[in-house]
Amino acid sequence: MGHVLIIEDSPTLSRGMARLVRGQANLVPVTAMSLSGARLILDSAPPEEHFMAALVDMHLPDAEGTDILDALQRYQLPIIVFTADYDAVLHAEAAKRQVVEYLLKDSPAVGDYVVRLLQRLDRNRHTKVLVVDGSRLARASARRRLERHNLVVFEAESGELALQLLDAQQGVSLVLTALNLPGMDADELSRKIRHKYPRKATAIIGVWDPDHVPQLARFLKGGASDILMRDCADEVFHLRVMQNLELLEHLQSAPL
Repeated sequence: MGHVLIIEDSPTLSRGMARLVRGQANLVPVTAMSLSGARLILDSAPPEEHFMAALVDMHLPDAEGTDILDALQRYQLPIIVFTADYDAVLHAEAAKRQVVEYLLKDSPAVGDYVVRLLQRLDRNRHTKVLVVDGSRLARASARRRLERHNLVVFEAESGELALQLLDAQQGVSLVLTALNLPGMDADELSRKIRHKYPRKATAIIGVWDPDHVPQLARFLKGGASDILMRDCADEVFHLRVMQNLELLEHLQSAPL
C-alpha cells in the first residue's frame, strides 16, 4: 500500500483530504499539522510504510513559503502543493523543487483532481519509461523530471540500444526520444518500435528543438504518439507525459 502524507494545519481541511485519500484503494492517509510533525513521521516510518506522495500546505505554524519544500527534499517525495492563495513567486520557486502540482484549495474540482493525481502517482510506481538521447545531460534531466512522478526510468544513448532495452525490459509503456540521435535516427526508431509494439502497447513521444521542425510531421506519421519541445516548462512536460500514459491505459482497457 502507498501512504500519502498530508501536511495541513487546518483540522477541517486535513480531515477532508484524509477522507479523499482513504476512499482510494491502496492509499493510506497519514496527517501532520506542522513541519516538525511531518519530519517526525517520515524519520520514524518503518521501511514497509512507503510514502508515495505528500500533500502540502505552504503556510504552517513552523514553516512559511518554501521552508516546507526545502525540508522535504531529502525524502525524495513527489509533492503536491495545496494552498489557499496563488503566489506567482512561490509557484516559480516550487517548480524548482520536487513539486508535481501546485493547486488552489478553493478550486471547484480540486478534490477530484487530487484523487486522479494520487492514483496516477501510485500507478507510476509500476510504469516503465525509456529515455533515448545521445546527450548524457539531456537523459539525466529527463530522468529527474520523470522520477519526480514516481516513474521507473531506463536510459539508452542510441536507437540501437533502445531496441535492445525494449526487448530486455518487457512492458515499457512510454519511449521518450530525442529527434536527433546518433546512428539510427528517431524516424527509423519509431518505425521499428511500431513494427513490434502497437500504439496500445507503447506510446512514443519525440523531443524536438526548433531546427527539427521539418522532421516533425514525418516522425508523427511514422508511428509516434506525440511531440514535445525540449525546453518546455515542467508542468507542460508532465501534463503531456501523463496524458499519453492515460490514453495508453484507455486503449488497453477498451474492448476489442
